[in-house]
Amino acid sequence: MSRLGPIPLEQMTPAQRALFDDLTGGKRSSLSKQTSDFFNEQGALRGPFNAMLRSPELGNLVQRVGEAVRFATTLTGPQREIGIITAGAYWRSNYEFVSHRKHAIREGASEEDCEAVRQGRAPSAPDLATVWKFVKELNETTKVSDDTYDEAFQLLGEQGVAELVILSGYYALVSQLLNAFQVQLPTGVEPPFPE
Repeated sequence: MSRLGPIPLEQMTPAQRALFDDLTGGKRSSLSKQTSDFFNEQGALRGPFNAMLRSPELGNLVQRVGEAVRFATTLTGPQREIGIITAGAYWRSNYEFVSHRKHAIREGASEEDCEAVRQGRAPSAPDLATVWKFVKELNETTKVSDDTYDEAFQLLGEQGVAELVILSGYYALVSQLLNAFQVQLPTGVEPPFPE
């Protein structure tokens, strides 16, 4: 069970409601059919957003970074999503991995490449393997080797490498929110990283 219960709309503070409106009316809303898609089975905001409501001013700043990472980078959709699930896998964040695995496949990554990331192996697609290697190495060692940096630079350029570092840091934060507040997967979904 999640450590945080729902906050009904009518009980939200003005700052919480502003964050809620930004989340449900922003670019993420293009991925959902209706506002109710943002709520889980218990009536709380899905994913990390319920935790962000607890500190709405910071939460709004954080979610705006996330929106930019998702919708305003030079990374391709598969590169972005493989980077995200690589960070999620490092932090063993079940919710993050499950959520973005679906996005990765929708963006064109293969099931096999997503499963490789879950198992700690490089994807078979060369560009995705480069992204995976960079994010994995950065998380595991807190640095990247010259060889890994050069490989990523050749693929993504300076801006793309900067965006990949920001993506890795942002999704480490999101994974930590999900893990600290024990955000649960929907009923019936098997965790990719069981306890």
